[in-house]
Amino acid sequence: MTFEAITSIAQAETEAREMITSAESKARQMLIDAEKEGLEAIETARSMAADECVKIENSARETAASKEKIANRNTEDEKTRLYEAAQAKMEEAAGLVIEKIIRG
Repeated sequence: MTFEAITSIAQAETEAREMITSAESKARQMLIDAEKEGLEAIETARSMAADECVKIENSARETAASKEKIANRNTEDEKTRLYEAAQAKMEEAAGLVIEKIIRG
């Protein structure tokens, strides 16, 4: 084998090693970048989920407050109705008591 052939083979081997080293380095960097992007995506998803939970909780609180107001209003209406019905029967009851006392 000639000196030029040996030099050419040695140079090709050196270039091949450099290419392998470069490819390995690029692969490591790609893995680091992918992991970083993955972690950022997870954090973004967590943040979005937390925001959505706050919105759902606020909506639930508003709905509960609205239902509470309706229930309170209905309770007050029923209380008023019962009070008025009792007042209306008071005179009748008083009359019955007086009649029993008089008749003995």
